[in-house]
Amino acid sequence: MTMDDLARLIKNPPIEYRPELRWWLAEGLHTDETLRHEIATAHRLGFGGMEFLAMDEGNIDHSRYGWGAEEWVNDSQIVVEETTKRNMSVSFTSGTNWSNANLPTIDADHPAAAKELDVVSEDPPAGAARKGTLPRIDLDAKPANQLLPGDRGDIHQQVLVAVVAARVLEENEAGAILDVDSVVDLTGQVRHEALEWTAPDDGSWRLFAYWMHGTGQTASPSASVNYTVNYLDPDGAQAVIDYWDSVVLTPKLREQIGRNPRAQMYMDSLELFTTGAGGVFWGRTVAEEFSARRGYDITPWLPFLTRTVEMMAASTTYHYEPREEHRVTVEKVRFDYVRTLTDLYIENMLRPLGAFLHENG
Repeated sequence: MTMDDLARLIKNPPIEYRPELRWWLAEGLHTDETLRHEIATAHRLGFGGMEFLAMDEGNIDHSRYGWGAEEWVNDSQIVVEETTKRNMSVSFTSGTNWSNANLPTIDADHPAAAKELDVVSEDPPAGAARKGTLPRIDLDAKPANQLLPGDRGDIHQQVLVAVVAARVLEENEAGAILDVDSVVDLTGQVRHEALEWTAPDDGSWRLFAYWMHGTGQTASPSASVNYTVNYLDPDGAQAVIDYWDSVVLTPKLREQIGRNPRAQMYMDSLELFTTGAGGVFWGRTVAEEFSARRGYDITPWLPFLTRTVEMMAASTTYHYEPREEHRVTVEKVRFDYVRTLTDLYIENMLRPLGAFLHENG
């Protein structure tokens, strides 16, 4: 290639190398002519593609104009048609708005909905015996922080995952120092969500009951209520695939996508939140997968994963720390946990969803 050739390419690059626009649509409120005009204008100005998504307009009938409604489906079809005939790329979101994959076909308790590991604790006196039902999570409690798009929907079900006890060496404003060597897994002693256990008489002890439940995270605007999907277990991706295969990808839309070699689904963010005291992203397969991949049981380490998470884990405060001689070990466990989540996200979400999309365009 000569310098003149390069200069010509820079001056008039092929459309696949041109910048693309992110198009925040006010739900399905646009006229067909407005959509056609905007895409024609973007093409004339030299843009090579459109990423489009539904944004909450407010004070309108979301059941008529929100993501999944007939008006939104019609607008989506026009966007695909108009970009395709100009050889522009077109990109869908994996649900309403940009923040995560979400669906109107599930609720917070569904296996395909996002899950978290929550915790409630007891501080029995030294040498004291406890018996009876373990404390449960108050699922009606108001979330302490709500910084991301979407509200928390109703959560009804919780499943006991683990019960752990540890000696508390020191309390401070941030949380507490736990004795790693004292941690005991009591899960096997639980019967019908009840536990009989006597706290040792050597110091202060804390009993942790870990329960899995839905995060309840929703996304808007939607024609109904969209719940964030489970990114860790296979159920989440399969529910997304089933919905798109049976509802979104109509024969007409499939035909249009088949004509556009740069039709895409973009997953802009992983804007996920937990609302409970545990702060641990979870799923029904996480403990088993952790053991298989990392070679040890995660259960005794759960207190050291308990945390407050804000803004998608960009700011994480752990509630319990070890003594200095165990700090490196605990940091490795925390790394192994995150590594396992990454593995599951790739294997159970990205790969199956990617394979489905490639099969359909």
